[in-house]
Amino acid sequence: MTQPVAISRFILCSEPRSFHRYVVGSPTLGYGEKALFKLESAYAEAHEELPARLFSGIGDQEEQAPFSALGHRGVIVTVSDFYRFAAILQERGYDGLQFTKRVFEGFDHTDVPGVVFAAGLRYVFQETPA
Repeated sequence: MTQPVAISRFILCSEPRSFHRYVVGSPTLGYGEKALFKLESAYAEAHEELPARLFSGIGDQEEQAPFSALGHRGVIVTVSDFYRFAAILQERGYDGLQFTKRVFEGFDHTDVPGVVFAAGLRYVFQETPA
């Protein structure tokens, strides 16, 4: 799930009109020296809106030490970065962004994808009040 997640976050913060719904699980926010944080910051400097419906989920067991045996090719997936990125999106108050996050208790990077996709699809495709 790691590389597609990086791509989805890249698209969300560079060409958000490409898609309207995003389900992002176990985001590799530590990848490339936290490049996605920098990309989002650059996007925020030039935009006030982010027209997207975003669900982001992670397992609570994904807080890892850098380059641990559980790491994916040395890429860091952490719950703390997950909360930090979510807080940034919420603080920005982008017009058009509908966003929710969820930390799944008892799950790690290998067993969380199914519950993230199930919950995420329900969220991004649910009817929104007019």
